Amino acid sequence: MRSLLLGDDPRASHEASYEPLLSLTPERQRSTFRQNCLAVGALFAGAYVDAVMQSWIDRLHDRHRDLLPDMGIDALSSFAHLSHDLPDVLLVSVTILSLVRVLLHRRRVTLLRRYAVLQGLILFLRSMTISVTRLPGPRGPSCRNVMPADLNPLLGGVLVLTRQILTCGDVMFSGHTSAMVLWALITNSADRRAGDHLPSRLKSPIRIAIWALVWCGAFVIIATRFHYTVDVIVAVMLTCSMVWLYTALVQIGVYRTKVEIDDDRLEAGGFGRVVALVSWLERE
Repeated sequence: MRSLLLGDDPRASHEASYEPLLSLTPERQRSTFRQNCLAVGALFAGAYVDAVMQSWIDRLHDRHRDLLPDMGIDALSSFAHLSHDLPDVLLVSVTILSLVRVLLHRRRVTLLRRYAVLQGLILFLRSMTISVTRLPGPRGPSCRNVMPADLNPLLGGVLVLTRQILTCGDVMFSGHTSAMVLWALITNSADRRAGDHLPSRLKSPIRIAIWALVWCGAFVIIATRFHYTVDVIVAVMLTCSMVWLYTALVQIGVYRTKVEIDDDRLEAGGFGRVVALVSWLERE
């Protein structure tokens, strides 16, 4: 249970050594290439769909609607003077520190693949939540990033994705928070896997620094009216749930190969195929 909550892999104690990529057979190299392509494709597809929905919803967004009452924004009103660029700075900081941490692990490719797949799925879910119910942006009329009315949403998605246009109407939920929490959970998983090149004495300080930046980022997002408090809470809950579900699927795949499991029960509703896909993505 502890490994499930922390996002660990039950194979950690058996991962003392791995073959370098160059020693893999041609067939295994092709499989690794397909795994990586699927992960990167999931990430970019999710990001693009989310960006398209941002560009579409922003044209419909009314910046003059009454703002929603928010306890978090009210409680942190004394920090409202902070730069609106600070959430981006903290997200980049968490990303860089987490990347350094993950790249020092021998299973870095698998960990990055896991991040890409989960981030793509989370962004796809976000594309639905920001569009089905339009909420007034927490910054109100002060958010002046107006989407051109005649801009095709498909092109607008490219402009949003490349940060050439910023939007105000994508509220529920916080993409910055979900990305930071996901990175933190991925680094937690790296800390508990064998094959680590990082000295043990540095693991805790780096993990603490990453989580400190994550929670600092969450408070800054609320304080600067980047998002409502509920956007941040939903982002944390959804991201943790996605990571725990993914980890549970990995564990089911591992135990399926070790003990006898009723395949008919796994196949119900296509669940067995999901387990097989996740197991394939995690395969070294």
